[in-house]
Amino acid sequence: PGIVRMRGQVGSPSLTPIVAAAVGLSSFSCLPVREVGVTTNALGEFSFDSTPPGRYLLRVRRLGYQQVRETFQLRPDCGVVATALLVQHKMVLDDCGLTYQERRVPWWKR
Repeated sequence: PGIVRMRGQVGSPSLTPIVAAAVGLSSFSCLPVREVGVTTNALGEFSFDSTPPGRYLLRVRRLGYQQVRETFQLRPDCGVVATALLVQHKMVLDDCGLTYQERRVPWWKR
């Protein structure tokens, strides 16, 4: 009793679904605060089943977009349907590389 379902959709301002966005849900009711997460499907949809009532922080992230954060109260008598619109972030991703240096360890120090 008192367990509800939270669901929602993530899209761009043009209402195009955003696939593989990370959606995190953190409860302020339990300490330490732990975040559970899901990713959006091909339609930009996500859901959290069996969510107990309480105060939550919803965080939506996707590379290349600005993060969205919102707090809300989840009541036992109703579910939540959330819509998050992510705006593209003007960040530049540079090429990444990996370099390493081999160090020989003398046999007497092994």
